[in-house]
Amino acid sequence: MGLRLKSQLVVLCLTLMLISLGALTYFHLTLSSQDNLMRGDRDGRRAALQAFQQVQLFVQSSADANNLIACLSGPKSNALAESLRKTPDLIQFDIFLPDGSSLMSSGSAAIDELSFHQALFWVQNHRESYNEIWGYQDGKVEPLVTVGPFYRGQVVHHSYHALYQDSGSLEGLVHVAIKLPKAPLRINFILLGYLTIAAIFLVSSVLAIYLWAEFALNRPLRGLNNSLQQLHNLDPAGSKPDSLPQPNELSQAARALNHVTLDLVKYQQELQQKTTHLERLNEELEQKVADKTLQIREFFSLITHDLRVPLAAVAGYADLIENPRSGQLSDKQIQYLHSIQVANRDAQDLVRNLLEAMKYEFSQPAMQPEEFDVGELIGEITEQLKIDNKPIELVADPGQDLSIWGDRARIGRVFSNLLSNALHHAGHVKIELSGEARFISVVVSDQGPGIAPEDLPRLFEKFKGSSSGLGLGLYIVQRILHDHGQEIQVQSALGQGTQFAFRLARAEREQSV
Repeated sequence: MGLRLKSQLVVLCLTLMLISLGALTYFHLTLSSQDNLMRGDRDGRRAALQAFQQVQLFVQSSADANNLIACLSGPKSNALAESLRKTPDLIQFDIFLPDGSSLMSSGSAAIDELSFHQALFWVQNHRESYNEIWGYQDGKVEPLVTVGPFYRGQVVHHSYHALYQDSGSLEGLVHVAIKLPKAPLRINFILLGYLTIAAIFLVSSVLAIYLWAEFALNRPLRGLNNSLQQLHNLDPAGSKPDSLPQPNELSQAARALNHVTLDLVKYQQELQQKTTHLERLNEELEQKVADKTLQIREFFSLITHDLRVPLAAVAGYADLIENPRSGQLSDKQIQYLHSIQVANRDAQDLVRNLLEAMKYEFSQPAMQPEEFDVGELIGEITEQLKIDNKPIELVADPGQDLSIWGDRARIGRVFSNLLSNALHHAGHVKIELSGEARFISVVVSDQGPGIAPEDLPRLFEKFKGSSSGLGLGLYIVQRILHDHGQEIQVQSALGQGTQFAFRLARAEREQSV
């Protein structure tokens, strides 16, 4: 069910009612004005007739009844004048001869000559009195057709009565002007009554609209507001709008919103409980993960430590056996000893790579930058790898400065891993160093079997970048160079070898930064 009235409909209804009331008031005031003027005319005719009858009796009782001039020239005419002045609301009386000469006059009302001739013509042709109503306002005199509600002038009734001789001929005219004070006053009372009715109508309309708005709008709006407040406060114990009036859009919306609010509050509480439970489970899981991570770190630390000790012992005993003081070895024994040294070196590299990978996996290892000669570092790494009897060629300008700024141990790990991988797959490795203004460019290349194109994208991923071992070597190389702000590029093709290229910052640049 829709709202009882829309706002536009309310305005339209009020406008139509006001127009109707105004039109009704106007026409009724017009009719009332006409009726009021007719009543005033009757009152004026009555008062004027009484005054005329006094004159007529005076003339008829006079000895010179047929001689109006002689009749009014006697001393009794003063008594007639005094008697006429006592007529209620009489403000003017005149007695004229047919030619317009005035025989008696008293009062202040103006007489229009044209009106006199009109009255004379009327009386002569109709043999009855002539009556007019005139208005006097702001120095103007004009005949009135009606008396409006806002007329503030004086309303005067003028009448002309004929005096006849015994022979029936016209002897004279009696003019009587009677003031009609009740004519505008009566219409003002009527106007006041209509204004009172209009005020009552407007107050009643406003009251009706207020009651309608309270019934159809305000109460549903309060229900909506209560539901919104309840939704804002998430209060499930809020009041329900069941006491709303008969259903309309607003009341239905209030009920629907209240039900939605209660459901939302319920779901919110359930979600809060589940969220709290999940947070508690997440905290427990994080604690378990932290404990397991710590256990794994401790486990790998112990493993790598325990492995490095026996491997170092194996390397030491192998060096002692290889020493000529320990005795002459046969060729087969030397071959076996060489295999032991290679295997031991690979195992040591594996342990070092595993330990380095653990540091990057569980924490960011601290950098210890210093200035050093990268050529000397490469020479040390080359000496450590000579047991393979595979040539490592270093190509660099003899007089150029090879000083760089970085973590010497980790840069050494970069060259160690790259050279170890290259020696494992190829019989010859070349390192090219070229100096620039701010960097030293490094290219490590071999003539091995190369890398398949599909394997290049995952070459530096841990546990995937190598066909042997754990696949941590190149992963560690990339991480160490990234910590030094550099990137490594690789170019390779099957049967054409592999080439790794990167740059190392010079000492002057890093110190200035």
